[in-house]
This record gives sequence, structure tokens and C-alpha cells, in this order.
Amino acid sequence: MSAQTIMDDYLLQALEQGEICLWQQDYTGKLMEIWKQDSTVSMFAHDGMSFAMGIDEFLKEYCSPDEVDLITMRLEYAFASETPFHMEHQIYSRKRHSWLWVDSFGVTRSLRDGSKRFYGVMHNIDARKRYERTLGGQDSAMERVRLMLDAMPLSCTFWGEGETPVDCNQEAVRLLDLSSKQE
Repeated sequence: MSAQTIMDDYLLQALEQGEICLWQQDYTGKLMEIWKQDSTVSMFAHDGMSFAMGIDEFLKEYCSPDEVDLITMRLEYAFASETPFHMEHQIYSRKRHSWLWVDSFGVTRSLRDGSKRFYGVMHNIDARKRYERTLGGQDSAMERVRLMLDAMPLSCTFWGEGETPVDCNQEAVRLLDLSSKQE
């Protein structure tokens, strides 16, 4: 087996495990091509491991209407300035019938014939976004617990390791004759 074949296999495994699909865009022809891996098939409704469609059609079919103008503006700017395109946005998975978060990154490359193309990757980050929303919900839940703790008429102190006080409510501050919770 050649070194190139081994590297190709490693690349395919990395794309699969990372839920990453590859894309390229012929900006002058407004054509977008996408290559999928088994793990990213559910992101798109098209059969097969690759498909091509017009960029406007792709934006209309897969991207959130609220984000299409921003995505278009960023793509046009990146292409004109030859700077990288990067954006977290949502696409609609017709196979899952739900919106998925993806992280898209692309760079402009000039070809030998003088034309330019975007080459990029689209990474499924939906699980990470769901986790971040869960953590955000935990932060607000902890804030509600703190508010309820402070409103309690009984003294309450939370202790950490080594019998160190971590937090208390206002009643504990008053009972212990402290000037503040931080004290």
C-alpha cells in the first residue's frame, strides 16, 4: 500500500469521525459541490456521497432564512478580499426534519486557468451547541437557586472541602454578624 493511499485512508477516517463534509464553490458560476461522509449523510437530503447545486439554491434549501443574507455577505467579502470564510450557522436536515448547527470554514484559491474557487469544510457541531445551551440553562438554574437561598428566612451556609465555607445566604451573614457574603 502506498503512502498516499494510507494518507487518504487516514483523511477519510478523520472526516468520518469528525462529522465533516468537504465543499467547494465556483464563485463565478455560483455552483456549490458537497462531498459527504457516512456520518454527514443525515445533514443533506441528496442521495449519494456527493452532489452539486447552485449556491443560491443551496442557501434557500438548507440555510436559515434569518442567516442567508449574513452568509452571502460573508462569502462575498471573503471571496473579494481573499480572506478565510468562517461562520457557525444552521442548516436544515431534511432527513432528520430539524435544524443542525454547523461550523463552516473556507478559503479562496486561484486556479491555473485564472478562475477562483472556495474550498472548505462543514463540521456538524449540533451536539456541542446543545451542550452549550444545557450549560446556559444550568447557569440560570444556579442563579435561581442563589436567589431562593438568599430569600430564605433561615441561616444557610454551604461548605466545601476542608470545611471551608463556599456560600451562604443573607440570613447567615446577619446571624454571623458579617458585613458581606464575601467576608
